[in-house]
Amino acid sequence: MGEVQSFYQSVRYRVRKAGEILGIDKVLLSKIETPVRVGELTIPVELGDRVLVNLTGYVVHHSEHKKPMRGGIRLHKGVTLDVVKGLASDMTWKLAAADIPHGGAKTGVVVDWEDDWYKSLSPKEKNVVEENLIRRLAGEMHRAGLIGTGVYSCAPDVGFKQKYADIFFDEYDMRLNPTSRENKAIITSKSVVNGGIDGRVEATGYGVVMMIKAALEDRRIPTIQRRTLDGLTLAIQGFGNVGSWVADMADREGARIIAVGDERGTILNEKGIDIPLLRKHVAETGTVVGFPGAKFYGDPQAVLGVPCDILVPAALENQITLENYHMIRAKAIFEGANGPITPEADERLIKEGIYISPDIITNIGGAFVSYLEIDKAINNTRFGGSYTAEGLTAHVLREHRKRILQHPRVQEMSRQRGYDVERFINELAIISEVMDKVIDERTVIMTALERKMREVHYQITDYMYQKKLPDLRTAAHVCALEKVAKCYETRGIT
Repeated sequence: MGEVQSFYQSVRYRVRKAGEILGIDKVLLSKIETPVRVGELTIPVELGDRVLVNLTGYVVHHSEHKKPMRGGIRLHKGVTLDVVKGLASDMTWKLAAADIPHGGAKTGVVVDWEDDWYKSLSPKEKNVVEENLIRRLAGEMHRAGLIGTGVYSCAPDVGFKQKYADIFFDEYDMRLNPTSRENKAIITSKSVVNGGIDGRVEATGYGVVMMIKAALEDRRIPTIQRRTLDGLTLAIQGFGNVGSWVADMADREGARIIAVGDERGTILNEKGIDIPLLRKHVAETGTVVGFPGAKFYGDPQAVLGVPCDILVPAALENQITLENYHMIRAKAIFEGANGPITPEADERLIKEGIYISPDIITNIGGAFVSYLEIDKAINNTRFGGSYTAEGLTAHVLREHRKRILQHPRVQEMSRQRGYDVERFINELAIISEVMDKVIDERTVIMTALERKMREVHYQITDYMYQKKLPDLRTAAHVCALEKVAKCYETRGIT
């Protein structure tokens, strides 16, 4: 087999491989793997009464077997229809593998922020232009019937800032669909004040680290004996919204981040990079280049060849190929990006004994917390605070103490055991109130996220052994395709 040339081809190759293992009818498999809808948009970028440039955008609805469909919006110079198709398809399998009830979709806009039309603007003009771009994108998607809280709910992807999510929501809520109470579900990763959820921004990166922790505790990485991250070395490719949060949590868990790369180069410090300082440096400069206290290499791919315990590719797709897989000197790879390893390179690395946790289970943290944010928006509720069991317990104990004390079973228990039930109730109410203050929305979300990541790790690992499949990636795709195929068959989708 020659090397697969595109990301979409890579995804289709893996789906068809899973279909062969499951023995799925070829006509049904063709229906499942083909996007149900593809839209191409022209997005004028305006400044005042001038149109600076017309950008091209793509929207791909991959699967409607469970709605609304879910998937991010990517703003990047490397966007192509093929990439967006691949990302939309990958989203379907990711959501299915993790039992998140949505189909996959994706949006991409071809934009190069280094082009003259943008670089020539003042900082104030750039802010205006970016806002106009996001508002026009929302309008074009809505005009084409490609978004809606029951159709396709969006999220950020590469190049899509959190402030863009707030702007996108505002445009949809105030101008495009002003009469619906469910509009907060049109896009996730909004600011908390606008209906977002505390923890969504860092959820993908934190989820990757939680998956690493689950694999270590389960002793699934043969070449790593430690059961915690403490003392392990990590190299991270990409320091955007995924890579930076991977570094943040791994650093606090005791890991030593020795190398970080972005599109401009790689920094290396074998004693460990100061992650809080690096985050500050990148926030100020936009790159890891120039960070003090680390060696700099002009090759962005140099990070892939750093000897380390764990490599986290958290940039773009097709980064590790037949041409460079031999560079890899990590003991394990956890994919923070979508499709960073081509199928051929993946097979070679597995033969060499490298443990690989694939993207469709490793980076599902953002998708899972987005699911919780959508639930929060549609039900108009919140997580944490007085909505916790502890908060309700404290309230009941305070407000209904007399009725509780007068209950026959409580009085009987007091007589038989000879202790002061009223004092016990008072103490329990105090403890519940303290717990209620500690258990805020962020605590609830992070706890749920860690449980989900562990659950998915154990589910796919067990599935791999039960079905006698060769690796985790194959197991994840077979498991996901099996669920989607059953959905299609039982609903009569043809």
